[in-house]
Amino acid sequence: MNPANQAQAAEHARKILEEYLLQHPAEADPQSNLDRAAEAGDVIWRRWQVGPSRWQVKHIRWYLETGCRDRDQSDVHAAWKTFTLLAEALGKTQNWRGHLNGRWTKPEVTATVDA
Repeated sequence: MNPANQAQAAEHARKILEEYLLQHPAEADPQSNLDRAAEAGDVIWRRWQVGPSRWQVKHIRWYLETGCRDRDQSDVHAAWKTFTLLAEALGKTQNWRGHLNGRWTKPEVTATVDA
C-alpha cells in the first residue's frame, strides 16, 4: 500500500507497529513507539512520498540524519529503536541490519558531577 498523503502514511506506520506490538510486547512504552512511528511515517512521506511498506534504508537513514537534525541524542536513539521494531514488523530486519549504524545507536550519556 502506498498512502495518498502524509496522514495516511502516519496511520499506516502506526498500525503496522501496533499489530506487531500486540504479538511481541516491547519493554519500552508502546504508546511512545507508536507516536514515533506515526511521526516518521508523516515526515518520510512528505519528503519521499512513500509509505512504510515501501521504506528502504535510505529513507530511514535520511529520517535519522536529517529529519531528526534538531533533536537531542536521546530522541534520535529512541527513533532508531522504533525503527528496529518497525523493521521486525515489516520483515526487513535482515536487509536493514548493519546499514542503520550511526550516532543514534547509542543513547546519550549524561555526565555526572561528583560533589
